[in-house]
Amino acid sequence: TLSPSFFISDNTNLFYLVSVMSEEMILGYRAVRGLGQSIRFILHYTKTPFTDKTYEQGEAPDYSREQWLSEKFNLGLDFPNLPYLIDNDLKITQSKAILYYLGRKFNLMGTTLKEEAHVMMLCEQAHDFRMQMNGLFYGPKGDSKEERTKFVETVVAENFKKFDDYLGKHNTKFAVGDHVTVADFQLYEYERKQWFNISKQ
Repeated sequence: TLSPSFFISDNTNLFYLVSVMSEEMILGYRAVRGLGQSIRFILHYTKTPFTDKTYEQGEAPDYSREQWLSEKFNLGLDFPNLPYLIDNDLKITQSKAILYYLGRKFNLMGTTLKEEAHVMMLCEQAHDFRMQMNGLFYGPKGDSKEERTKFVETVVAENFKKFDDYLGKHNTKFAVGDHVTVADFQLYEYERKQWFNISKQ
């Protein structure tokens, strides 16, 4: 039930009212690919109508987050954060929780319990790899060409070999089994990002 105060606010509340009435999912994230792109891929793949609510960041040097912060605690999220997904009365945050929710909703978690375990394992491994990359490129050592080269020759090479060995060992049509799963979208987006970062070195 919407409280009376809901209707006497700004266009932000009108935006959510329209979305709720149309029963469209709402995906909220920054206006970048980041942790939201795999989720966007899944929603597009499943032809799911959704509102891609993006939050712009201000210009340097302040990089204001006011657009997000002005709404952060007014959305009814238990753990306010980006990305978030609103699906009717379900409101969740955490990118992988959203990924797995959509995977189960749209039958993209494998066909057996074993496949589901492999799907989650690959998604978690890809996420860990991404965080390692972010730690370098957005950290103090990211400006050093020597450190970047060393990282590519060790950490990146090791991770790519692990994924290559896994895919070679299982030799399935898709990342897990013979059907598309959320792992395919996660691996594609995260590995694409790593290659993009490496290509700039």
